[in-house]
Amino acid sequence: MKPAQAHESAELETGRLLRLAAVSAGVLVLVLLVMWWLWWGLLRPPPRPATQHIPPPPRLQAHPRADLQRVRAAQAQRLQGYAWVDRKAGIARIPVERAAALMVEHAKRGKPHGTAP
Repeated sequence: MKPAQAHESAELETGRLLRLAAVSAGVLVLVLLVMWWLWWGLLRPPPRPATQHIPPPPRLQAHPRADLQRVRAAQAQRLQGYAWVDRKAGIARIPVERAAALMVEHAKRGKPHGTAP
């Protein structure tokens, strides 16, 4: 046996080591590029809506939220309050809960709808 063939070499093959490092670095860069593309291209969260959307001109209401609150308050007052619709004919507006209670009373007494209690 020849001495060179009997034992392993103590020298490092730097060419293979450099190729392995280059391939590893290339794979790492490729993985980072794919991750960046997925995050910014496909998986980007949708943009947040503006906290207050202002419609384009012409703006017909100066304070639409205040107007809406006034309308809802008026509707609630109309539904929950008492008022005359036609005083001469004896027609009044009453709350829905009270009207339902009156209908139950009329049904228990066997009277037709629309008659006085």
